[in-house]
Amino acid sequence: MVVFVHSDISSKVMLSGISIIHSMGYPLTYYKNIPHGQANGIILREYLRRTKEVSKDKVENILKALNFNSQEEFEEYIGKIIEIPDNITFDEISEWTKTTIQSKNALVCPFD
Repeated sequence: MVVFVHSDISSKVMLSGISIIHSMGYPLTYYKNIPHGQANGIILREYLRRTKEVSKDKVENILKALNFNSQEEFEEYIGKIIEIPDNITFDEISEWTKTTIQSKNALVCPFD
């Protein structure tokens, strides 16, 4: 059941045009040995927060498609199913973001 829910969330999120999350998950998978789906989930919460600043309707549509009533409810759910490791530094995230933002997937990112 949990795997199906994760797959369902992933497919709906990818269909919504936010594939940059997929690209940004690779450094976490490669350098920190975090399974790729988990890496994407770690990034997804912050991505939705930032996207909501520039496209509130888009985030609300995503949450509705995933059957969540609010972003807070979604974040609570993700926090329960995905462990966020404490061995990731701000410097690493900054460097990986600079690299990843150059990918073709960044073209569909709604914010700078």
